Amino acid sequence: MKKNVSMTVRLEESLGEVVQQLAEEDDRSIGYVLRLLLIEALQARGRLPAGLSAKK
Repeated sequence: MKKNVSMTVRLEESLGEVVQQLAEEDDRSIGYVLRLLLIEALQARGRLPAGLSAKK
């Protein structure tokens, strides 16, 4: 699925550090990690649109 929406997110410094650490540990971009976290949160709430998944 094409990714064509860009969003800016403001985070507390400590939360940003955790996200950056996750990205470094998985050798992924911060954007990739944030996308996975959003997908996981939407899945947990039963709001994930059809056709999306948290591919690793």
